[in-house]
Amino acid sequence: MRGVVPSKKMKSDEYAYLDIFDLTNKKAIKKEVDVWKLMVNYLKNDNIELHGTLPTLRRIGNNDYVVLSITEQKKYRYFLLNLKTFKIDAEKTEQELNEKNKIDLMLSTKEALRAGVEPFDNGFWKSEDYKGDINLRNSNLSAFKLFSKKNSFAYKVIQSENGAITNGKELIELETEFLKTGVSVYDGLYLPGKWSTEGQDTKIMSYEEIQKYYNGKFEVE
Repeated sequence: MRGVVPSKKMKSDEYAYLDIFDLTNKKAIKKEVDVWKLMVNYLKNDNIELHGTLPTLRRIGNNDYVVLSITEQKKYRYFLLNLKTFKIDAEKTEQELNEKNKIDLMLSTKEALRAGVEPFDNGFWKSEDYKGDINLRNSNLSAFKLFSKKNSFAYKVIQSENGAITNGKELIELETEFLKTGVSVYDGLYLPGKWSTEGQDTKIMSYEEIQKYYNGKFEVE
């Protein structure tokens, strides 16, 4: 694609594919989805711009989804792409996608414990000093090899119910996989003072301590 975002201005040799890997299989089976064509066929309209995917995956019921983001007449719209059927199941509003307890996504561990992997919104990306010395190498080799490829990102999978995240503990602990080998996320996790009932940066040793010390102010900022 030569332009900034996929649109009907694309030439015949341009495309917008989404590569999806099934990590439940040791071979990490790859599926290519033509998201531009899928979106146009779903809307029966090509007068749109496809901005890509939101940096978190969603689990709703028994299905996992990636959220596709488009603009139509400068208005943002969001659609759920089913990662099993590779079809669009529904449109969601920004409010429906905005979980209430986002504190579970906002905490990250100290820079010194990272191994060339930086938090990026709700995912992880590799900095120039990435060497692959991370816990993921030992826990999931297929995922590690995919993440180590050029320009690869890792996204968190949000599970939510009634607008609230239900797998916050797992989302925070997932960061351990992208830290230095042998290091845990709780080795360097702090709750910033502005979100702590203590009024100062508070060392966090467990997920339960986040619930204990979190003052709830992030939701109304």
